[in-house]
Amino acid sequence: MSKDLIIEIGAEEIPASYISSAMKQLSDNLVKLFAENKINIEGGMAGYSTPRRFALIVNGVSELQKDIALELMGPPKKAAYDVEGKPTQAGVGFAKTQGMDIKDLIIKSTPKGDYLCAQKLIKGKPVKEVLPELMKKIVLSLNWPKSMRWHDEVRFPRPIRSLLCLFGGEIIGFTVSDVTSSNKTYGHRVLSPEGAEVSDSSVYLSILREKSVIADFEERKNELIKQVKELALKAGGVANISPVILEENVNTVEYPTAMLGKFDEKYLALPKELLLQVIEKTQKYFSVWDEKKEKILPYFIAIKNGKDSAIPVIIEGNARVLKARFEDAEFFFKEDKKTTLKSKLPKLKAVSFQDKLGTMFDKTERLIRLANEAKQMLKLSEYDDIKNACELCKIDLNTGMVREFTELQGIIGREYALADGVKKEVAMAISEHYLPRFLGDELPKTETGMALAILDKIDTIVGCFSIGLIPTGSQDPYGLRRNALGVISIILNNKIEAHLGELIDASIDTYSDKVKTDKQKVLRDILEFIKGRMENLLLDKGIRYDVVNAVLASEFANITLTFKKAEELNLLSKEPDFNKTIITFSRVINIISKNSNGTSFLAGADEKLLRETEEKNLYGAIEARKPNFLKMIENADYTSAFKVLKELMPFIDDFFEKTMVMDKDKTVKDNRIALLTHLNFMFKKIADFSKIVQ
Repeated sequence: MSKDLIIEIGAEEIPASYISSAMKQLSDNLVKLFAENKINIEGGMAGYSTPRRFALIVNGVSELQKDIALELMGPPKKAAYDVEGKPTQAGVGFAKTQGMDIKDLIIKSTPKGDYLCAQKLIKGKPVKEVLPELMKKIVLSLNWPKSMRWHDEVRFPRPIRSLLCLFGGEIIGFTVSDVTSSNKTYGHRVLSPEGAEVSDSSVYLSILREKSVIADFEERKNELIKQVKELALKAGGVANISPVILEENVNTVEYPTAMLGKFDEKYLALPKELLLQVIEKTQKYFSVWDEKKEKILPYFIAIKNGKDSAIPVIIEGNARVLKARFEDAEFFFKEDKKTTLKSKLPKLKAVSFQDKLGTMFDKTERLIRLANEAKQMLKLSEYDDIKNACELCKIDLNTGMVREFTELQGIIGREYALADGVKKEVAMAISEHYLPRFLGDELPKTETGMALAILDKIDTIVGCFSIGLIPTGSQDPYGLRRNALGVISIILNNKIEAHLGELIDASIDTYSDKVKTDKQKVLRDILEFIKGRMENLLLDKGIRYDVVNAVLASEFANITLTFKKAEELNLLSKEPDFNKTIITFSRVINIISKNSNGTSFLAGADEKLLRETEEKNLYGAIEARKPNFLKMIENADYTSAFKVLKELMPFIDDFFEKTMVMDKDKTVKDNRIALLTHLNFMFKKIADFSKIVQ
């Protein structure tokens, strides 16, 4: 037999950003706790949330816990009984602690020997008897970004005001802090604040609806979207419904009502990113655009928690707040434009980049120097553009507009540069060099923006690594992981075939007047760090983990070619004879790893020292194919190059079958190891095949 369970936690308004996480925790924790306590859930589970409540309805909860069969191991048999077979104090003591007579214990054989064992059957209790304790645990199990604390045991972001819990139609009584559970829920704080009794879970949603609360998140969201779209159409446009703003608004209200407001058209002269910053990110309103979504219209849509009363008064207040923000923005915009962007460059000497690494002015100078070194590496068509972009890209950090709206760094610089008559390519690079700001964000579209974004991120990574600011665990205050992923993404998107090590090396040199460090160690550490980000991206693309390891263990600094190599090798790994090929290659690698003794054999074998037919054949096969192989590698045709290596398999197998590598004559032995080492040198042009799992 089973019954439905409902639990609702009523509280004062919870911050909107906390709600989704709390609901997931609530359902996950309940499933885990019920499993631990052998309580079966036969049906489904649904969650409901508003700013003032979290609720779960669990269908088909068993009325009886499952019986639990336990086997508790005691002391070894030889310790539990003496030589005459009589129980020792250890055996009797174990039986006593289990509440059993030693005669009722059994001897259980294990890999470690025979042990005394108590077998118990714990009968399941009626679920309604254990639910009070479990429901209290559920309420106290939630973790919050920030929380209040009272009565020593309760941590919650806002005070808990009510608890509802029913099993079937029966109240499950428990107390958290000074609040005791009941069968009552409470409606909208203004429209219907009084309580209402809930007879069972099936009427919960309908009762709340009568109390002006839409408890279902999806239903509330759909209703909000419908109203917003209708009002945008009424204004002659379409609404920009951002998922982030949408979720925040849905989690801020219990009964949504959309309201259309208007602002002065003169503010449309401000950059559209600024308008969106104020309307959406600051005020959490929805912006309205023309039908083609090219221009913002002078309207906004706000959401009210309640029905359609007093809308004119409320929307007038919202419009006044919006106007004040626009007035501030317009003031800063006009003040900043009284002087050119370039004239503000010296002020960057007062803006800190990092205590040990200097100011943003220092960073600007480093970027200009690095751009000069990188113009060939990144194959830049217009060096003057990247030089000018480096000079201008950080200046807006010292403008009134960016101090007021920090999220608009780069964007404001772009607008001021365009107003100053700066070339569009350069102006666009000022805003694009911050991209991507997060995983999945847009990437720079211009050549100059792409190059500047790479240089800026490399400079930050190099500077931080040079002074030991290396990310550990979740700590990454300078966003170095994000910067590394950004560099990789830009390079891949633009199919840049630059050698990353050379770029990092050049960047380290630009810090020589600031930091004294072990250049080679910093270079190695950064390449390993970037390799870690590449590994994650390759795995996310579905590349076999051993293929990823094999490719990254060979040359990887050319990111574009490394990804191409990994993808092609991953496809090759699906061919029927791939494992057989890897076994042959691995024999070569194993011999080398055991016998190189630090000696370099990369020059290859001396043909005059070859004795056996098989080693001569292998040498000839390698030499005949090497030019074509290296040309394929140069053309990044790794599939064809691998097939050339496969052609060497019969020669390698014959060599191992008929030739003793470890010849007594050291000269002969070293020559054979040199032959295999040179072969492995070809292997590593593709991957370290010893990393492939056979």
